[in-house]
Amino acid sequence: MQGKDLLPMLRGEVDTVRDFAIAGYFGMSWSIITEDHTYIHWLLKNCSQRDYANANSPGKEIMKNEAMWSCTAGAKQEVPDSDELYDRRSDPFQLSNIIADNKDLAADLLQKIKLYIGELKTL
Repeated sequence: MQGKDLLPMLRGEVDTVRDFAIAGYFGMSWSIITEDHTYIHWLLKNCSQRDYANANSPGKEIMKNEAMWSCTAGAKQEVPDSDELYDRRSDPFQLSNIIADNKDLAADLLQKIKLYIGELKTL
């Protein structure tokens, strides 16, 4: 079983047990969330929910029935043209994609995702 012992945090011995969290949509994206930033790496660009629902992938029947992919009210139900980077401190609602001005940070966060996913596959 993979995981981290949360007991030290529950006891108040440490403030955190990880430097980041990984999230994503199955077969569509991977995200890394740090204290300061959220980076979203889209696996397939220029696609919509309809394209994914028609794809030959496990779970496509579930995706056809999903009304929304986002927990954000009013969010678009489409895959963006590029990856996304948000400053969580100054933009907590993740409305302003800052990737164009922070390409090095985005590349570093993408590398962290790749390393983390690679480690999961080796266990």
